[in-house]
Amino acid sequence: MPALTTSDVKTHLRVFHSQDDSYIGTILLPAARETVERTTGLAVQALERSYEVSEEGDVWVVLPIQPVNLTGVFQLVYTDDNAVVQTETPEKHWDGERLAVLVPEEYNRPVTINWATHIGDHYINMLVLQLCARLYADRGDSTGAIEGKAQQMLTAMLKERVIA
Repeated sequence: MPALTTSDVKTHLRVFHSQDDSYIGTILLPAARETVERTTGLAVQALERSYEVSEEGDVWVVLPIQPVNLTGVFQLVYTDDNAVVQTETPEKHWDGERLAVLVPEEYNRPVTINWATHIGDHYINMLVLQLCARLYADRGDSTGAIEGKAQQMLTAMLKERVIA
């Protein structure tokens, strides 16, 4: 399934004019994507991602956004004692349905984990579209606090699903 576009959101919202295209494409959709990914840990888009680890010692890190595309970018990056950037393939471990990687203690911190995600499935995209619909209906004049509003609305939506 391809990543959601402004056109997909407009179709879902039944918006037939172009006056809100900029708002939908540059503010609403990115805020909804980010909020859903951060809250659920599931990818809405196939992207190359990174996460920095600063803890000392052996650390198993569950990648914060999944599913992982194991044929894409998948590496640990750190600077060794000679100030040379090193790239290593991490040791993988499945923690239930989520992938964790080992960041060995001998790697100088910080260590950056780089990976790619698959495109989200139909259900996660529907969640983004439903969040976009609620945000669009409650848009008002201010777009400055949309991330906070998106998080509140998503939390309420998820509670509705659990109760229902």
